Formats: sequence, C-alpha cells, structure tokens
Amino acid sequence: MSSEVRPEVVATADHIDTVVGVLRELDLGETAPAAVYQAGESDAAR
Repeated sequence: MSSEVRPEVVATADHIDTVVGVLRELDLGETAPAAVYQAGESDAAR
C-alpha cells in the first residue's frame, strides 16, 4: 500500500474543511436548541 494520499481523499478533506469553516462562522446565538422545535409547527403555532 502506498503512503501517498489519493487526490480524491485530499479533495474530500478540503471540501469538509471548507464546509466546517462556514458552519463555524454562522451566528447561532439567537437560535433555540433543536429540542424546542416540534415537527410540522410554525412559529405562530407556539
């Protein structure tokens, strides 16, 4: 087995790193935890 990393693996790791970076930049300070939400309900129903 070669010790070189396949280009597909490098590309996937780079993509994941980019997505995680974007998620870290999101301001979720005003967002309630997922347990607060009920499926199928709108904000007006609460």
